[in-house]
Amino acid sequence: ETMALETRAQALANQIAISAASLLVTRRYSEIEELLVRTAIFPDILRAQVTDTEGRMLSDVVRPNGEEARAVFEFKSLPLPQKKSLEYGDVELVVWQPIDAGTSIGWVRLVYSLNHVIELRRRIVYDGAWAALIAVTASLLLFAAFLRRPMRSVAEATRFAGQLDELRGAPFPVERGSEEIEQLGEALNRVSLRLAEQELAITAANRRLEAILRHAIDGIVTVDVKGKVESANPAAERMFGFGVGGLNGHLFTELVADFSPSDEGDPMNEAVRIEFETNGVRRDGSVFPVLIGLQQMDLEGRCLYVGLLRDITEQKRLESMKEKFVESVSHELRTPLTALHGSLELLATDNIEGLHGKAKDLVALAYKNSGRLVRLVNDILDFEDVQAGRAPFDVRPIPIVPLLHEVIATQQAFAVERNIKIVLDTPPLNAMALVDPRWIKQALTALMTRAVRSSPSGEIISIGVYRAEGRLRVTVTDHGSPIPKEARPYLFQKFVQLETDARYHEGADVGLGLAKAIVEHLGGMIDFTSGPNTATTFFVDLPEIENDPIHF
Repeated sequence: ETMALETRAQALANQIAISAASLLVTRRYSEIEELLVRTAIFPDILRAQVTDTEGRMLSDVVRPNGEEARAVFEFKSLPLPQKKSLEYGDVELVVWQPIDAGTSIGWVRLVYSLNHVIELRRRIVYDGAWAALIAVTASLLLFAAFLRRPMRSVAEATRFAGQLDELRGAPFPVERGSEEIEQLGEALNRVSLRLAEQELAITAANRRLEAILRHAIDGIVTVDVKGKVESANPAAERMFGFGVGGLNGHLFTELVADFSPSDEGDPMNEAVRIEFETNGVRRDGSVFPVLIGLQQMDLEGRCLYVGLLRDITEQKRLESMKEKFVESVSHELRTPLTALHGSLELLATDNIEGLHGKAKDLVALAYKNSGRLVRLVNDILDFEDVQAGRAPFDVRPIPIVPLLHEVIATQQAFAVERNIKIVLDTPPLNAMALVDPRWIKQALTALMTRAVRSSPSGEIISIGVYRAEGRLRVTVTDHGSPIPKEARPYLFQKFVQLETDARYHEGADVGLGLAKAIVEHLGGMIDFTSGPNTATTFFVDLPEIENDPIHF
């Protein structure tokens, strides 16, 4: 019951911390108080508090002796713990949980009553005493009955001892006579059968778990808080070149090249779940790429970590082959596509004798699509060059507002075609961004193209620029369908497109992936915000050269 209470208390404190994070950032203290009042309806909670990082009380709700929860206006400071913790008193349990929003911004403190746990322990002791008294009485009765029976011979005793294994789970012979002894024998029969059934179930579960671990393709290890491997399945032992049981006792840092323990000597300090790619080191010293996931668990009061390890050597080889193939094909396509596009441009723009009507329309369509292919091939090659560090960058101070006007001008025809208006909404800002003009135009063009594609007819796309946290922030806002949360990990990858109904799928597009690669190469950052009933805003933070005294 105590473990169940700890689990409930930690889960509730974590939920409050998550809910209070945004309220604390926006200083909505009254809503934090309402959150704590709603939380205090649980019968075990005596007090719920939220403090800032200095321990100063921001909201305090009490629920004394089962009364209705109410706010207390005691502006005092509390001594804060070093990390989230559980503190036991005589009649209460105190839970501390940090509130994080990228960094620590406050603490949640819950006080739980232990009265029902104390009462439960008292009842267990009381019932146990009665059970012990009954057991002693029954034992005395059985012993008295045993003394009245004749002694077994040595041969009979030996034969009886050899049959003990066969008696497990079998009914005991009950001699009729005393009614109390008869009832006790029947009770022992029921307990014996139940124990035998439970033993069979546990044995079957253990065998099933052992079979799963033995035949798992991925390596599975358990690691203690000091970083030592306590157990490993055969796949993990084969992966690192050890025999059966050979990994046990090795430090996890010996197996994973780039995994560094903390300064406090605990390599898993504060880790709840870690996922990362790194290099594994085999017993012979050879190195191989490995994908690792570490998950914290509690086992019989001990903190352990389960590690799932996957050898991704083949995956990396295939990715390298794919990238080389795409790059090779793109280079082979660029020259003939450029020539084809130029020829179609002459046919589509000049008045060629005999070319009119439907034929001219088909030529115009071919010219448009060939241009799309040329841009796609160029984007793929640019993406590969930027990622490989081969792209030439000429970084220098550039006025950001005139550059935005140039990018908007390149998108006007596309926007007019879809009945969409692009508006530059910016204060009189004479700001200089430290960028490469060619590459940053390409990145911003990709964001505006996505916004035009996503916006319904008749909508407005807003382009903004202002200073944020010491950098220049360029925003592109549209009112199309929101981007789902599950698309976030994939949106900036190569060959991923987002459809107008907010579903993502694989496709021939590198626009957003190339934009992210360019911005990060320039020392900036790109991200977006989106949600139901709200606009979607992509923003790019760029380095700035200070030359404008006006700040907003």
